[in-house]
Amino acid sequence: MKIKTIRLISLILLVIWTGVIFGFSAQNSEDSSEVSHGIVDRVAEAVYPNYKNLNESEKQEVLERIDMPVRKLAHFLEFFVLGLIAFVFFATFNGFSLKLKFIIPFVYGLIYAVIDELHQLLVAGRACRVLDVCIDLAGVLLAVISGFLVFKKMRSGKIG
Repeated sequence: MKIKTIRLISLILLVIWTGVIFGFSAQNSEDSSEVSHGIVDRVAEAVYPNYKNLNESEKQEVLERIDMPVRKLAHFLEFFVLGLIAFVFFATFNGFSLKLKFIIPFVYGLIYAVIDELHQLLVAGRACRVLDVCIDLAGVLLAVISGFLVFKKMRSGKIG
C-alpha cells in the first residue's frame, strides 16, 4: 500500500476516533453511567462464573467490585487506539526523525487527553480527573512504544 494512502486512511481514522472519544466525553453523567453499567454487566457475565445465576444483591456486589477497573481500562483502551492511529499517521512523514515519530504522537495524545478531561468540566455531572489523564497517557504511551518498535524492526528489514 502506498504511503500516501496509509497517511490518508490513518488521518481519517484519527479524526473519527477523536470524534468517538469526544462523543463519550460529551455524555452527561447519567448517560455515561448507563453505557458503563451495560459494559460492566457484560464483563461480569464473561468473567464471573454463574454470574447470571446470582441474586440481585450478589450481582450488585460483583458490579461494584469491577466497575472502577473496567471504566479505567476503557479509558486506557480508548487512548491506546488513539495513540496507535496517531503513530501510524505521523510515521508516514519521511521528514520526521525516528525520535520525532515517537514524540509527536505521544504529545498529540497528551494534549488530547488533557482537552478531553477539560471538556468534561463543561458536561453535566462530569469531572476532570488527573488520574484519567494519566491512564489515557499510559494507553497512548504503550501504543506509541509498540508502534515505534514495529516500525524500527520494519526499517531494519526484520518484519515485512
